[in-house]
Amino acid sequence: MTKFEIPKSGYWHCKISSKKFRVPGYLFNSDLNRLDFEIIQPFRNNTTLIINGKIFANKEDISFIKIVHTVKKAQCYGQRILAPFTQNIPLVFEQGEDWTPRLLYTEKKVNSDEVKDNKFPLVNIINNNSQTQSQTQHQEQNLSIESIQQLQDAFADFREEYKKVPNVDDSILKETQDSLDGISNNSSLADKNKAFNKLRRVLTGAEDFIVKTGEKAAKLLSTYNTLKQLYDMFSKYIM
Repeated sequence: MTKFEIPKSGYWHCKISSKKFRVPGYLFNSDLNRLDFEIIQPFRNNTTLIINGKIFANKEDISFIKIVHTVKKAQCYGQRILAPFTQNIPLVFEQGEDWTPRLLYTEKKVNSDEVKDNKFPLVNIINNNSQTQSQTQHQEQNLSIESIQQLQDAFADFREEYKKVPNVDDSILKETQDSLDGISNNSSLADKNKAFNKLRRVLTGAEDFIVKTGEKAAKLLSTYNTLKQLYDMFSKYIM
């Protein structure tokens, strides 16, 4: 098991490139919780990753990724000015400490001191690869208890934004919300699967809209991103 101390303060920045997009996607001035939730876990689990409105379905969509840590915000490091009408290059990715291999490609047991304030507890449970089988069973049960309410709340936030989209049928969203609100840790697998199948169909429709609009739907994208990551991780335990 690799041992290293992840900085608890400062700022995290990520750059992702793909042959699908002319301009890279950037995340600047993030805390570790957000970086873990939006970048590290989707990459490690090979699930959908969204940054700046750019959707990467899996690792195969990514041609380059870099994560750096700095003690100052990204704007303090300036940009390299290129030719007119081209995108400038943020210098933070040259001057920051490169954490890409350690965060994305090595196994590390999560330190409880590092994650005790994490607002996404299920991420840390999934990422702990050193637990025994009995610990795994116990934590999977706790995962369901902790994350069901989180998932329900995330869908409610998503629904508020998605129903603003023209021609979106809110009755379908309400039906999905009711199905999700109706499940609990004691619900049958059939009921959980039914709710998640409805959720999957809604997410598929929303993804099509987001791909077409990109950053113009910033609020919807933010709620979609949170909901999709919860769906991807939580569904492994019930589907």
